[in-house]
Amino acid sequence: MALEGYELRRLSEVLEETPPVKAQKQIEEKFPAAWGIWCRWQWMVTLTGMLDDIVVVVHGPLGCEASGRVFHGIHFEEHFGLPFLHIPTSNMGNKQVILGGEDELQETLRRADREYHPPLIIVHSNCCAGLNMDDIPQAIDAVKDEVKAKIVFIPSEGFSCTWTGDVAELNVPLYTQIMDPPKKVDPKAVNIIGLYKDMFSGPGMPERKRWDPVYPTNAHELARTVEGIGLKMHRALFGGDYEYFRTAPEAAVNAIDCTCWGYPLAKEMQKRFGTPYMKHGKPIGVETTIRWINELAEFMGVRDEAARFINREYDVIKETWEKARQMAKGKVALIDGVRMVQAAATRPLAQARFAMELGMTPYIFEMHPLAVKAKEETMRYFISDGVDPLILFGPYAEQKPLSAIQMAELINVDPHDVVYMHNDVFAYARADAWDAANVPIVDNIGQPFRRTKCRPRDVGFRGTEGMARDVIAAVMAAERKDDPRRRPTLYGRLRGSKSFDFELQG
Repeated sequence: MALEGYELRRLSEVLEETPPVKAQKQIEEKFPAAWGIWCRWQWMVTLTGMLDDIVVVVHGPLGCEASGRVFHGIHFEEHFGLPFLHIPTSNMGNKQVILGGEDELQETLRRADREYHPPLIIVHSNCCAGLNMDDIPQAIDAVKDEVKAKIVFIPSEGFSCTWTGDVAELNVPLYTQIMDPPKKVDPKAVNIIGLYKDMFSGPGMPERKRWDPVYPTNAHELARTVEGIGLKMHRALFGGDYEYFRTAPEAAVNAIDCTCWGYPLAKEMQKRFGTPYMKHGKPIGVETTIRWINELAEFMGVRDEAARFINREYDVIKETWEKARQMAKGKVALIDGVRMVQAAATRPLAQARFAMELGMTPYIFEMHPLAVKAKEETMRYFISDGVDPLILFGPYAEQKPLSAIQMAELINVDPHDVVYMHNDVFAYARADAWDAANVPIVDNIGQPFRRTKCRPRDVGFRGTEGMARDVIAAVMAAERKDDPRRRPTLYGRLRGSKSFDFELQG
């Protein structure tokens, strides 16, 4: 089926032509439907849930609480090993929605402090508490002398911003309320900020053995890189316990993983505590990783150590990297932003940069134009770094995913000449027209779906090697297309196809 109403535009063109996310009338004319399925409340509760020994209290009804906990349990805990998210709620009912629920919130705070003994309670509000304008700061102030925990309020009503839009910019700076001004700054210490799911995971993380040899995260790899150039890894945020988080300003500098999550926190920490931050983020690829390292090394005065580390690390992955370049050169990298959610920005662009290093031509689809506009600072960073790929610009009907087959038809490319890189939990696949058996499909979503163990999700030298291995494996698997013994994968068969006869193949 043709993609009617869509066209390919350069990232820079989409950035300039898309109206601001708050220009409601113009937005409705261009994009006549919902722009994502993650509201501000969902984003923030899952982010807060990455902190170990704190309690999240939700002021609102049970519906949102259950939604956030179920999603966190399925995706964050099952796929990324994060701890269980337990979120007590004030359980607003019909009466509280109409008359207010400050009394219920106060009692919930007292009980949470009494039963859990946390060092920190973070209060999140959802739509009901926001619509009736409950005075949450006043309610917190009324009980602060009765509870031992520090209480921080982070508003997160879903209706208060566009779902694809400015969630990180609105909320992430507020987490600096948890931090203390530094008593001293360690001149060798580095924070890695902007981590989302790719953290040092697990309860009691600071006391655990940090290096997971089988399933390291991006936090592990960036920490290994920092220490490999003679610096001291201080904090990886988000993650850790209250003590770990609040002492983050004692680092000399903030280095960035995801720019969308990292820049808002970095700018606020610089404003409040004077902590400088680096520009480069999401280092996927050899040249990109070298730039990330050299920027940090130049700032911290460890260029010689960095040069030795770079040479040593590149020697290890050189053979794999060159093989991936030979196999990928001239192909089209078809990069799926996030099917159904349409909110990702940093990772698809970092993958486009990675694809360019391998000699591929990247095309990005399902990265909603509003996500481009809302994350303007990230967009301008990648454009300044030479990444200005063609992306799909169009109406993006309400939560109706676009298929990789449609994109291949739009750009008139043979599927065998495509390397499909998805960013959602599941790749698009249909046996046998679009299947890993005849189209190279790279699974980038995370460790549970990786072909390459002992490598992080995607960043740094080891992450780059893992991604390169994924490309090699995907291309090799798809080269069996002319083998009469070839069969579509089980995943592709389960996803179904008009062209695949289950009974005949059985």
